[in-house]
Amino acid sequence: MARRVDRRSDVLYHLMSANCWLGLSMEALSSAIVAFAAFASVGFAISGSLTAGAAGLVVTNAIMVTGLLAGGVQTATQLEVEMNAVERIRGVSEEATPEVQTLRLMGGSFEDDDSDDEGTSSPPEWPDAELEASADALTANEELEMDAWPADSSVRFRRYWMRYRMDLPAVLRGVNLDIPAGSRLAVVGRTGSGKSSLAAALIRNPGPGCTAGSLLVGGRDVKTVPLARLRRHIALLPQEPWVLRGSVRENLGGDACADSDAWALLRSLGLADAVRNLPVEIAGSGGGLDGKLSTAAWSRGQRQLLALERAVLRRPAILVLDEATASLDEASEKRVLAAAD
Repeated sequence: MARRVDRRSDVLYHLMSANCWLGLSMEALSSAIVAFAAFASVGFAISGSLTAGAAGLVVTNAIMVTGLLAGGVQTATQLEVEMNAVERIRGVSEEATPEVQTLRLMGGSFEDDDSDDEGTSSPPEWPDAELEASADALTANEELEMDAWPADSSVRFRRYWMRYRMDLPAVLRGVNLDIPAGSRLAVVGRTGSGKSSLAAALIRNPGPGCTAGSLLVGGRDVKTVPLARLRRHIALLPQEPWVLRGSVRENLGGDACADSDAWALLRSLGLADAVRNLPVEIAGSGGGLDGKLSTAAWSRGQRQLLALERAVLRRPAILVLDEATASLDEASEKRVLAAAD
């Protein structure tokens, strides 16, 4: 953070210095023009070629012209500086980006939802919490079926309602949404419109009795999928990253991931040097992936990148980013989006 502030201050210092130099140069040029006009007017007045009133008018006009000249140069310089932002926006817009569908969420429902299904505007019959809680147990045949789940990463909401507690109002109201397998969807909306709630619904964050309608992932209702299995295949990267008190390896899933894969992703996310410099926790381990991770020594952006690596190494069927790049700079944001691909 301090380095970013220093870089910004350094740029502002040079910009202000250039403006001061330009101002002094224009003042010197203006003074030279006025002095030349004054001496010339006095000379012509002494020789009788110019009256005293005309000489005064020449000097006055010279002062006005130099003022307009200085203002014009300052305006042109400021315009050039401001056009840098336009050039940057144009460069970003011309970059090759994957096709992303965008939907706007307002008040717990999509503003463009033109579905004719019933139940999108009136509260549903909420299911019994005890019956829903008991549905998590599977029979032997269902266990065999679950081995092949999910067949794909498609997501389908139908007349979906959600509340966080049974005594609270609904935060999602009659959502109808189809997300084909392999596609990307960006959900936008104001604070409190239900974006995070939509992500929480995918991992069954609300308890029993708090959802109505249907939510299918891979063609199966998530209520019939054991919670541990569901969250194994759906990775959610929240706004607030969390890390375990332990080594980097433990934060990345222990021995489940290969060291080569972990280091390759660390390098792509720009975390390799930070991990190499971690203190050694296990004697003789040499630090690195076995180094002790201190959350106080890592910025929020670094912890967010580490949480992303943990999610990517699991190779989930569905990856959900809930404003995961809000704490990152532009370069780190590009790394995150590249890793999410």
